[in-house]
Amino acid sequence: MKIFFGEAPKQDAEVWGNEGTFVMRDNNWNARYFYFGVEYGSNNGGLEEVVLFDGIDRKVPVPIENILELITALQAVLELYDNGHDDVAMSPHVTTYIESN
Repeated sequence: MKIFFGEAPKQDAEVWGNEGTFVMRDNNWNARYFYFGVEYGSNNGGLEEVVLFDGIDRKVPVPIENILELITALQAVLELYDNGHDDVAMSPHVTTYIESN
């Protein structure tokens, strides 16, 4: 199973073509273009992991048991972004970790 996200604006696809995107058709058979996806079950890790992927063939496997930690880490990044903490995000000296509850 694949779930696509990060929809590319239609005008980008018209200008740049659909290279580096995944094309899906909606219920009216209109093309929709996406930059990213999550694969579960049909990847090499089967039901034990999900794979995050993009349109230029980069892949990151994530074990199922670490998905909640990944979500927590991504939420922390989003919070830094939303609050304008670019100085923290750009620092090579700031590191932290996420623990499971």
